[in-house]
Amino acid sequence: MSTMTPQEALDRIAPLVELDEPEAIGALRDTLDPKAPRTLLSERTRAGLAAAKARGVALGGYRGHEISADARRKGAAARKAQADEHARVVYDQVADVFAAENWTLRGVAVELNDRVVPTPSGTGRWSATTVMRLVRRLEALGEMEERDGWLD
Repeated sequence: MSTMTPQEALDRIAPLVELDEPEAIGALRDTLDPKAPRTLLSERTRAGLAAAKARGVALGGYRGHEISADARRKGAAARKAQADEHARVVYDQVADVFAAENWTLRGVAVELNDRVVPTPSGTGRWSATTVMRLVRRLEALGEMEERDGWLD
């Protein structure tokens, strides 16, 4: 008994079931070859990028625009202000945890995750490292009292 390729199976079955619609043929092909959707997507993406390139669209990379040093400074200041504000909001939500004498970075992370407090990026889960960064930021802002270099 010889093994048939997915395309050979499709060629044999299609006339029997009279599949004229592209969706039906695509569904049958996907059933026979599980990698087909990824292959098709890859082919469509490559074709689309090639067509865009042929139209003269700049794809990725350096586009000839330099961001000025002043614009970089303003962007950094805006990101810092946003991070500082987020740290204050988070601290307000879990101040009771920090008020405990024996809190740990891991314990605070678990509590933040339990309370569904968003992380600084807005995605993911709190970890001891993200809590440590939060604490360092709060210490720098003067919102929290420094604790004898215990984070170093």
